Amino acid sequence: MAENEFVGGMQSKVPNALIVLLLGIFSIVGCLFGGWPGLIIAAIGLFLASKGKSAFNAAPDSFLASSYSNLKLGRTLCWVGLILSAIVLLMMMGFYSFMGEEGMAAIKECQENSSDMAEQQECIMEILMSLSEE
Repeated sequence: MAENEFVGGMQSKVPNALIVLLLGIFSIVGCLFGGWPGLIIAAIGLFLASKGKSAFNAAPDSFLASSYSNLKLGRTLCWVGLILSAIVLLMMMGFYSFMGEEGMAAIKECQENSSDMAEQQECIMEILMSLSEE
């Protein structure tokens, strides 16, 4: 008997395999948007992956091996997205706590008062230097 051959009929895809794979990809992209989207998407993906894995473990011969591979890859991508999103969130919290309200207001003022990107960067660097001297 060939690998993954189901005697009782046709094999089906593991539930949520494709969705978990897509959520894993989107969770990595989501970490670039402040961390929160990636964190939420990865958590949903991991929840769906656990449901799919439970279904596969209950009757492994009734599912396609390629579909289970997609589920495992999606689960791995969700973990990567979750970790990256957590790192981004921690870095943002550290940055905001370092800058404080006055520093953030000064950066916003730099962005509003100048349309030239080089001037904005120079203004922001001056603010960072003055904060690091304090």
